[in-house]
Formats: sequence, C-alpha cells, structure tokens
Amino acid sequence: MRDELPITAVTVHPDGAWVTRAGVLDVVGGRATARRLPFQLDESAVEASVDGAVVSALQLSLDTLGRDRGDEPAERQALLDAKRAVERIDHETSGLQTLRATFAELVPGPRRNNDRRGPPTAAGVATWLSVEATVDERIEAIDARLADLERARRDAARLVSVREQAVREASSEAWWRRWRPSRALTLQLSGLDDGPANVTLRYRVRAARWTAAYTLNLDGALTRGRLVLRAMVAQTSGEDWRGVRLTVCTAPSGRNAALPELPALRLGSVSPKTSTGWRPLPADLESLFPDDPVLRAVAPPATRPSPLAPTPPPAPPEPAPSYDEDEDDEAGDLVEEAAVRAEPLAKKSTNIFHGGPPSPPLGASMSAPGAPPSMAAPARSRSSAAYEGAAFGGGGGGGPRPQAPKPMPQELTYDPGLQGMDYGRMRLQALDAPIGARGRFTPRSIEDELHERGGDAGATARLHAALAEQAQAQTSLLHLSLPLHHAVPDAIEGVYASFTAEAPLDVPSAARFYAVALREVPLDLAVSYRAVPREDPRAFRIATAKLKERLALTPGPMDVFVAGSLLLTLPWQGAAGGAEVRVDLGPDDALKLSRNVRYREETAGLLRGDRRLFTRVEVRISSSLPRPVSVELLERVPVSRDDGVKVELVEALPALEVYEGEPRGARLEGGRRQRVQVPASGEGLAALEYAVTLSNKQELLGGDRRG
Repeated sequence: MRDELPITAVTVHPDGAWVTRAGVLDVVGGRATARRLPFQLDESAVEASVDGAVVSALQLSLDTLGRDRGDEPAERQALLDAKRAVERIDHETSGLQTLRATFAELVPGPRRNNDRRGPPTAAGVATWLSVEATVDERIEAIDARLADLERARRDAARLVSVREQAVREASSEAWWRRWRPSRALTLQLSGLDDGPANVTLRYRVRAARWTAAYTLNLDGALTRGRLVLRAMVAQTSGEDWRGVRLTVCTAPSGRNAALPELPALRLGSVSPKTSTGWRPLPADLESLFPDDPVLRAVAPPATRPSPLAPTPPPAPPEPAPSYDEDEDDEAGDLVEEAAVRAEPLAKKSTNIFHGGPPSPPLGASMSAPGAPPSMAAPARSRSSAAYEGAAFGGGGGGGPRPQAPKPMPQELTYDPGLQGMDYGRMRLQALDAPIGARGRFTPRSIEDELHERGGDAGATARLHAALAEQAQAQTSLLHLSLPLHHAVPDAIEGVYASFTAEAPLDVPSAARFYAVALREVPLDLAVSYRAVPREDPRAFRIATAKLKERLALTPGPMDVFVAGSLLLTLPWQGAAGGAEVRVDLGPDDALKLSRNVRYREETAGLLRGDRRLFTRVEVRISSSLPRPVSVELLERVPVSRDDGVKVELVEALPALEVYEGEPRGARLEGGRRQRVQVPASGEGLAALEYAVTLSNKQELLGGDRRG
C-alpha cells in the first residue's frame, strides 16, 4: 500500500521552512494516509490538496507502526564493510606468518651432540638441498604476499578512518526513521473513488534557517564576469532533503499573507457577526449533571491511569457508619434509582458539545475559519479519587451512607484563547470528572495519544527520546553561530525577495551550514581605477558590475575570483534594486604613480601688502597594461573660511570636478577629482595649480607651503 510521499520542494525562510511533498497515495474507504512525516512539523501549518477530490477533514497523529522503519544507514554499512576488510587482511597475515615459521623450521640445522646418527650421506645431502630450494621459493612467495598485505592493510586502515569521519558527519535522518516515531496525516476525501490519487502536501518546520553569500567570477582581462548567488542552509527537521527544488526567501515563514476581509456596512440595521467554530459554555452546564454523589460513585470511570505514572497504593477503607433499618431501606431505594438513572446520563454526558457544531469524523480541521490562535492548553485532572463514594460494607444489616464530595481547589474553565479549536486533540470529561470539569474539553497530551494507540513501554521510551532529541536539535540550530560576514536575511528597504535554485539540491539534517549554489546572474563588467597620490602611490581597481535583471540582494560575504584564483573575500551590504554591484579589487601593480609639488610666492595688491601663494601638483602615471585605462585622481584644495582670504584655481589639466565623497560616506570639503586617460604601456600626466591670496599679517594653518 502506498502511504509515503517524497519531498519535491522546500522553501527555506529565516525562521523555518515550508516542505512540499507530492506523489500517489492509495485511497481506501474515502481516506488516504501519508506516513513517515517529520516528528517536529508545525501542527498548525499543514495544507493538503488532492486531484479530483475535496479534502473535507484532515487529522494529524502519531505514526507508531513498527520499530524497524528503514534499512541500515549507507555510511554505517560502508564502515562495517571497511572494518571487515581489515579483519580479513589480519587473518590472512596471521596464517601466512604461521606458515612461514613452519617452512623456516624445515631447513636443516647443526647436528646435536647426542645425535646417534652417523655422518650425512651424499644422497641425504642431495635430498636436503632439493628440499631447501623448494622451501626458499615458498618463503620468498610468502614474503611477497606479506608485503602486499601490509600495503593493503594501510590502505584499508585509512579507508576505515574516512568511513568513521563520514559516519560522524552524516545526518541522523536514517536513525530517525529507524528508531523513532514519526507523524501520520489522514485525509478524509469526498468525490473520489477508492484507488490511487495524486496528493500534494505542504507543512512547516521551524528547525531551518539560511543566510546569503555571493561569488563574483571575473576573467583575467577584467572584461567579463558573472555573479553566483549562494546560500548557507542548515536544518534539523529530522529528514534529509534529497534532490529537492530549493527556494530561499527573506520573508518570515509564519507571516499572514491572506487578504483582509472587509465587513459589509449596512445603513439602518446591524451587520451580522462573523460566525466562528467556538461557542461559549452554557451558564447552566452543571445543571445537566446530577448532584447526587451515589450516581457519580456507580458511574463507570471515563479515564484510565497512565502507564507512565506509578500506580498509587490503595487507600485504606474508612470505617462504615452504623444505620438503623429505616435508613437501610432508604439507601436501598436510592441505589436502585441510581442504577436506572446512571446509564443514560453517562452516555449523554460524553456527547455534550459547547453549543457548537459536532466534531468532524476524523477530528477538527487543522485550520478552522475564524478560530482563535492556538496556544498552550491548561493542565487537566484525570483522577476522580476526590469524588469516589465509600465502599459498601457487609454484615450487621447495616448499609453504607455515601460521603459528600470534597471541594475542588480551583474550578476548571474553558478558555478558547488558551486551548484553540483543535477538537480532535481534546477529550470530553464525563460524569465522574470533578465539578467544574464535567462537560468540558481538556487537551490530550502526546503520551495519551500513544497510549490510545496501544503503545508499549518501548514505544514510550522512543517517544521521550524523540522529544529530547528534537529539543536538543532545535537548541543546537538556534545557537548555531553564523559564519564570518554573514547576516540574517531580512527585507532590503522594505522589499522581500526569494531565489530558486536552478538544479535539484541536497541538504542533510544536521546542525551545521551547507553551502548550496542557487543561480548565476549575467552582468556587464566595467573596471575603473582610482588613486589618491597624496596618500598612496598606487592605483586601486574598482569593478562595477551592472546586473541584467533587478534583484533585491541581501547582505552577505562576497568571494571575488579573478582568472579562477581567489583574490579576496569582503562583506557586502547588498542592494535593494540590485542594478549595480561595486567591488574594490585592491591595487594594480601594473600602474605606478609619482607626485611632485612645486611652490612659489608673489606679492599682490595695490600697495603690495598681500601675498599670493602658488601650489602646483603634478602626477605622472606609468602603465604596463596592454590596454588603455582611465585613472581617477583625488586631491584636496584649501577651503577659505575668512573673507580676506581668497582661493582660486590657476590651471587644471585634465578638467577638474568637485568631489564631495561617496554617497553613503562622510562629506569631504575641498575635494577635487581628475580623470586621466593612460594609453596602453604608456604614461599619463595630470596637473593642478591653485593660488591662495592673503595679507602679510596672515599665514596658512599648518604652514604656507601646501601639498
């Protein structure tokens, strides 16, 4: 029977992932069941659709079928094979060493003193010589085989180390399916006959995260390039994603993307309230149950003790009070009346609903319209020991008198804001429940569900181990530190984005980041050169890549490769429009700069009482590049803050531009920029001359000689 859906697509968000499974399930009796779903999926975020049918209800439960849920992991089986190979080599080596020692003893040695045999004859010596040659040949063959086995032993030992490392780094998904319970989803279908059906299932897991990374590949001539979008993905959902269509998204996984419903406004009449699946409890709910303690004493228990909890010792019987004959007859009539009334009332109490519609056949749907958000449910009481009556005693013609119920410390109430609308996971308290709990829904724990399905002690141990493993995996993933220069994906200037991988990818279930390549973006590359000769005699390269499509790129590290070699790794701040990417590639050794400053002074003014200070800056650029380039030179000129001081430009070659700094950087006062065209394997020259006029009583801050 087909009851498992393969994973086809996964969308990873910063706080979780949506997993899509699609395949064929067998429909029997209008129901289809998908098994082996991850144990830690979000029960409040499950979607299902079936081709040609309507999903009327769905129920998520524990999948407790069998203990051996899969084959031995491939990595562990390979390790066992490698160890067996080492054992075989050791056994063969031991046998050959024993055989060699046996052949070595066949070589004739010196005669002993007590040997009564006579001297060796010629025939005996010839026989020993022939035997010795044969033994030598055998020993040489054994030695050659032992040498081969020694080399094979070293190779096998290295393979064992490799296999052990693979087992340590492998995910726990195989052991998860083999030893731990999973989830099962049952769909109630209408409009479809029994047989195969195409089913698509989507659910959310919280144990997943990702961060962005980029790779910029440039050719040696810096004329062409491409930008590779990458992602570092980590997940501990308990299932490996093998060959899935992976998508990463910067938006949160749990955000509500549904359109708001606009209520109708009516003039002259009140708009009807929106109907929900919850109805408040009736005010006289307790009046539906009898107050007679005898009825509660003879009512069958609605719950059984949990096998997880120890069985309490039986309470000692209380002494039965004495009654007279009239009281005994009255008690007997009361017991007969209780026997008649108890059965219909007990049946009626298990069908009481909170004034709303009945529960669907398979339990409530995972998402009911108009339902309040599901939250943690309050604890419920399963014991009715506080309300049990006294046992009937015999002898003396006396009968028992029932004891009055003990008061509850706190009355249990139903709060829809706390328990939600998942009626399939609740149980209705019957007649023997305490006052305040009868006729009310109480949540059912996962241990209760396992007991209802007949789980034994081994299944309970596996369940608790799975819960502990799930908590540990989520904690490990939550505290997993991001790699260097990485950041948590978020909206870029209010824009969310998603990127889909071009090829199927694998992401194992392990608390570590795996690097995956999503797609390549073509770009138009332009390289410019910038220099600040006053501070550094080198020219720095700036690559400007213009993407051919607009993308909202999130911050992350960028690896820059030039001609296949890693040049540098730098933190990139991303771009909302994604139209242009600017990357600093560092200095270019093929360009050399030399800066010379000349200073002269003249008198100025009508009475020659002023001074005019001239500063001329010349920059010569030598290039060994095989192509012409344009170099941008940055300089600063004095800025006057006094009306009596005048700064004027005398000469600029090439033309001078005002430079106030980068768009996101600090403002630069007095900045100037020149663009020099340098021919291939040639030289370029830039000149800048300015004059500062001031009186003889003034001088420039820092000295008259500038530059």
